[in-house]
Amino acid sequence: MVSDMPVGGKVRTDVLKDFEHARLLVSAIRNIRKARKLPARESLRLFVSEKSKDASSICRNMVKRLANISDIEKAAAKPADSVSLMVGTAEYYLLLDDKIDITAEIERLETELEYNRGFLASVLKKLDNKKFVNKAPARVVEHEQKKKEDTETKIASLLERLKELKGE
Repeated sequence: MVSDMPVGGKVRTDVLKDFEHARLLVSAIRNIRKARKLPARESLRLFVSEKSKDASSICRNMVKRLANISDIEKAAAKPADSVSLMVGTAEYYLLLDDKIDITAEIERLETELEYNRGFLASVLKKLDNKKFVNKAPARVVEHEQKKKEDTETKIASLLERLKELKGE
């Protein structure tokens, strides 16, 4: 029996973006577990910074299941004994209780800060280049502007976290 090919419906881009954000969040949580040698079967709590827009609201249950998160809550400030992670421009805190090594966390944040500063410098070089800005399509220039803004947000967040860890 031969039948017609099914016709696809509308694609909800908001759900696709939300799923991609959730995928990156699960990956980041798993990387933290691996780096700190935390067993995957151990359930952890995740907090979302109130300053950040939690983009994974639709896929919340998927994140809980795939990353073994017991609860996802909003937090006004970074909880004590937690490690922070950024997914896009959203800031999350993973509660590790007594499993956090402050010096290793400071070192990791400084490395990430150095990388982001270098990335920002390369983006600024592009945007300062008059030939690039004049010849590039508007969407490319807008994309570079967005990268600049996102990186500046990440750098500010990293500096704030470093200040907290160093007790300044």
